[in-house]
Amino acid sequence: MRVCCKPCLLLMWALSIGGEPLTLTPSSFRSTLRELKGAARLFVDFTPRATFKRFFEATELQMLDNASNAIWATMDCNQYMSFCETPMEVEAWNGLRLYHAGDVPAARGHVEVPIAAFSAVDDEANIQRLVSLVFSAGKSAAESISEEWADETERLWNDDHNVEAEEAAPPGNFVSVTDESFERVVGRVHRETGSQVVLLYTGSLRTCEKERDVLLSAVHSLAEGERAKITLALVHCDLHPKPCLAASLAQYCLVAQHVAENTCSSGFGPIGRALYTDRMDKDSIMAAIRAKLPGTLVSREAAGREEL
Repeated sequence: MRVCCKPCLLLMWALSIGGEPLTLTPSSFRSTLRELKGAARLFVDFTPRATFKRFFEATELQMLDNASNAIWATMDCNQYMSFCETPMEVEAWNGLRLYHAGDVPAARGHVEVPIAAFSAVDDEANIQRLVSLVFSAGKSAAESISEEWADETERLWNDDHNVEAEEAAPPGNFVSVTDESFERVVGRVHRETGSQVVLLYTGSLRTCEKERDVLLSAVHSLAEGERAKITLALVHCDLHPKPCLAASLAQYCLVAQHVAENTCSSGFGPIGRALYTDRMDKDSIMAAIRAKLPGTLVSREAAGREEL
């Protein structure tokens, strides 16, 4: 046995009895890739907070009676940010990657597994997706499977959303932001004086239900004239990454409070203090919204509330 192969073989044996995925550094990632031979494959979770780690562990446990060549690993991109940026170009929505023998650390060349295809409510389906990749017949087959999942997920999302109707609906409901509609929706802050776009960044495994409920409650509690100035929006970053890339997003369930002064007129990304950092409760959000509304509007609505 070649001595340099021993760590990888021990790792595969440890995982076969339910051990934790390997925690990678840039150096150990490179060496593990070099050691991939034959049908061996390396799954790496680069996502914030190692979102897929528990699915890796569950998948390995499910396959105890079926020998596989899969190695499971995570890397903390907060710790190794420069490596994840260059050469890897890792983002929150492309951080689940599958490597085969001959692959190298780079932005491309591996199999990018579509995170959007995974469910926040069906763990078993998520595990079966990983199993199908473990036993896929090589890199080309894994690429085809991933492409099919991406196409299917986008089709299902489109079937469930009518973006134009959402944009035309009265204020107070969420507008779904897509790569195509992003500049049109957020651009309202430059077209409509005094307007705001409150944008929630979500993902397939981080649906941000708490944040959705709080934002809806806050906006619905505004006076009618105040609410008319607010566009409540959300984006599914795993499907529509352009708005999230514009925000240099590193995690989900964040909120950007767009107004003309903190939104780029080209690219429409948030700048300065656009990201909301106060408490995620109704009163705090209402206060933040009112603080950026035109003063005359807030005074008029306050007077109306006092009269009531």
